[in-house]
Amino acid sequence: RASSVLEPRHPPGAVTSWGLENAALARLPPRPALAARAAALVARHRLGAAVGVHIRAVPLAADIPTVDAGTAYTPAAAATLGWFRAAAAPAHFVPPLVAAAAAAPGRTVLVVADDPAAVDVVRGGVAAAGARLRIVSTADGAGVGAGGGGGGGGDDGVAVGAAACGPGPASAGRSAPCVRAALVDLLALSATAELLGSGWSSFSEAAVRLRAAGVG
Repeated sequence: RASSVLEPRHPPGAVTSWGLENAALARLPPRPALAARAAALVARHRLGAAVGVHIRAVPLAADIPTVDAGTAYTPAAAATLGWFRAAAAPAHFVPPLVAAAAAAPGRTVLVVADDPAAVDVVRGGVAAAGARLRIVSTADGAGVGAGGGGGGGGDDGVAVGAAACGPGPASAGRSAPCVRAALVDLLALSATAELLGSGWSSFSEAAVRLRAAGVG
């Protein structure tokens, strides 16, 4: 993770480096069933030419039911995370997608989000702007759906509802099925041609670095 490479208490590279981290990432191949599911999504939606969007915007207080944000984070850390989550609000992704539609009408966009409702916000904003894009999301049942959460269907251990992995007091977002679902999302996202990610999100970072490592 970037936090390890950029560890402020040690000289650059003393803890680890981008090269070492990327090499380690490349040595962690996903389970074949999950990799096959991601590959099927990439092929079905031609994600190699698509725009990928990762939205990590659920507020800390509503994020993980088993984590008390008030005790898990210092006030400064919570404020920083809160700022970045607000900056990644779904509506903020609409203008760059409208610009993408102007450059290539009908282009496919893969939206991966920590809340399935975020996909509807993006779709609505793009439609209201009159932009023509083909927006797909695994939260629709095309596969999986997450970025901190997850959801979708399949018979390879990934079957789980998008709502079950989204935010809320009954969320199963950190359960094994949801984590597997999120990995499929991550692999599909890493295969896109361009990526609009969320700041301060290791999920967005992982998608970029998986692509660089040749895993996606």
